[in-house]
Amino acid sequence: MDGSGLNSADLRLNTRQTQTAALVQAPAQVQRQALSMQARRCLELLQLPRQDLQIRLRQFAEQNPFLEYAPPAGTVSLDALREATAAANDSLEDPDYLNNGYEGYGDQADPDRLREESKAHDYGLSLLTADETLYGHLERQIPTLTRSPGVSEELIRFLCGSLAPDGYLRTPKDELLADWSVLHHGILSVDETLLERAVKDLQTLDPPGIGARTLQECLLLQVRADSRVLPDRALYLRLCRHLARVPVESTATMTRLLGCTESEYRDALAYLKTLNPAPGSAYAHTDPLPPPDLTAVRDATGRWIAIATDDTQPVFALDEEAIERAGQAAKTPDERRYVRETQTAARRLVSAVEERNETLLRVAQAVFDRQQDYLGRRCDSAWLRPLRQSAVAEVLGCSASTVSRAVKDKTVRVPGKRVPVPLSGFFSHAVPRIGEGSDEAVSDHRIRAAIRGLVDREDKAAPLSDGALCAALRREGYRIARRTVAKYRTQLNIPSTRDRRLKPRSRTRSAS
Repeated sequence: MDGSGLNSADLRLNTRQTQTAALVQAPAQVQRQALSMQARRCLELLQLPRQDLQIRLRQFAEQNPFLEYAPPAGTVSLDALREATAAANDSLEDPDYLNNGYEGYGDQADPDRLREESKAHDYGLSLLTADETLYGHLERQIPTLTRSPGVSEELIRFLCGSLAPDGYLRTPKDELLADWSVLHHGILSVDETLLERAVKDLQTLDPPGIGARTLQECLLLQVRADSRVLPDRALYLRLCRHLARVPVESTATMTRLLGCTESEYRDALAYLKTLNPAPGSAYAHTDPLPPPDLTAVRDATGRWIAIATDDTQPVFALDEEAIERAGQAAKTPDERRYVRETQTAARRLVSAVEERNETLLRVAQAVFDRQQDYLGRRCDSAWLRPLRQSAVAEVLGCSASTVSRAVKDKTVRVPGKRVPVPLSGFFSHAVPRIGEGSDEAVSDHRIRAAIRGLVDREDKAAPLSDGALCAALRREGYRIARRTVAKYRTQLNIPSTRDRRLKPRSRTRSAS
């Protein structure tokens, strides 16, 4: 009996100790799980590009009443749209209109509920009433466009994004080629001939005159595209070509130059005045490229630093007033628990977004510290230093996957560059040097540029083979294999030696 009692007491003691140990360890286990969930949420947000992040944050705010979200500056405001619509219809509405369908509320309709119920309607209405952009109008026409050989839809979209708000293409060719190279990391190459063909294809889109470089070209395009039966289309075209002389020459001189009568000349001038000298002005704006996530600026010491682009940052914060009202209204234990848990979830989401933004800035700054010369030379690939994502991860003390998520689909605004630069373009593989001072490797972007230069200068009757290109690069001090040269040549869209060789003319034809 005593032995049995002693064993029972020991059993109860052991059970109590086990339960106590479990209670002591439980908070630590929950804490580790919460931190793990927080880390996963931060990584999820880190890899989202700007537009996807805004959609995700808006969803969070819709699901949690203690979060407030406002789109970046310049975005259509749903609240402003709702208020403007309500103000316009205020005098026409029944005073009890907002209470209809809310039985039990009467004149005390819940404004928070009304706001939530109308949110989906406001969003759809904003999409219908938002002004169409020039880029959006042109982009819808691209799939049905008859393109010239070698011209891709992506190149046409790039040119659409390079248009000025009035529809003109004023960017010089060399800058367009440089911007295209930056956007595609120097891999997809475009020469001036292909670019000019793409411009001509762009100029066939609606509205007529789009993509013109000068007023004269703009009017010429509109005259050619006019589907009406014109009295003298050839005269109108001649007048466009001599448009610069109209203000300085007399009517008699212009009629002799154009080969027409004074009446025909006046009619031609009247017709040109009906054309649109700014074909893109009918659209609100053209901003096809998403705003950059980061901006590169110089500090007082001349060092390039990374800052968040303020005009692209949405407002995502705790709604302290809503939390206070809910806390005062909660009466039962279940209601207080709901308020407490929802508030905790909201704070964790705000913390995850802040941690995401901080991580992005830390990664970008580590990249900028390595690529100071590259930034200072307007992102010229010749100044790009070899850099791997694993090296940045080692500096920051994080994993390479974190760096990969941070740079994915992120862009940087660089002074002097019209097109935002991809953050992933700051990374490149290293190619070792040969001979003295070979400790410093060079970027593979420089090798590609060297290959392009060798091919441009080669004898077209006897083009360089991959082996000859490899030997030439080795003479310049680059330690590179022939198969690597072949890979870079393919990435640059450079044809093989046989396809680059000019075919000799027939001997018979030459002799004749």
